[in-house]
Amino acid sequence: MNATCKHNLNEDVCNLINTQINKEYQMFYSYLQISNNLENEENYLPNASKFYKTMSDEEKEHGEMWSKYLINRGGKICLQQINTTEFNEHSNDLQSYFEYALEQEKQMNSSLLELHSKANDHNDIHLCNFIEFFFNDQVDAQRKLSNLINILNKYTSLGNDKYGEFHFDNYLKTNK
Repeated sequence: MNATCKHNLNEDVCNLINTQINKEYQMFYSYLQISNNLENEENYLPNASKFYKTMSDEEKEHGEMWSKYLINRGGKICLQQINTTEFNEHSNDLQSYFEYALEQEKQMNSSLLELHSKANDHNDIHLCNFIEFFFNDQVDAQRKLSNLINILNKYTSLGNDKYGEFHFDNYLKTNK
């Protein structure tokens, strides 16, 4: 590829963008797995499943946006194998899924902040502007997940977690 396409795209920044792409796809895969787990016969919480499917689709879209961005800047995409062991260590209860998702969103926000800082260090205004698109999404996702965890806790605090999860699933149906 012509070197002029890589104008102002630092190698370290390019590597961080690839890391970001892989994180987005890791989250896509994890949220899709959660969605599938919540759809199966053992758990069957269809509205929670839809919630995680929507989150999965969003992360996939983010991965594609980052990939297109890097290609347009003249960089090369380096996809890595998705780590399934990290996710599989979590139990199948709804509380664990939401806490896992909140932690992932916090880590994603930190990753974006690091990338923004590195881009700023290299005077890459274009990348800084691109990253800022994602910040509102991250804040909104963290707030929504925190609120949902609090609501789930209220439903499950009565002593029967499965009964509480069932009512929480109905809450998700009416409060999108």
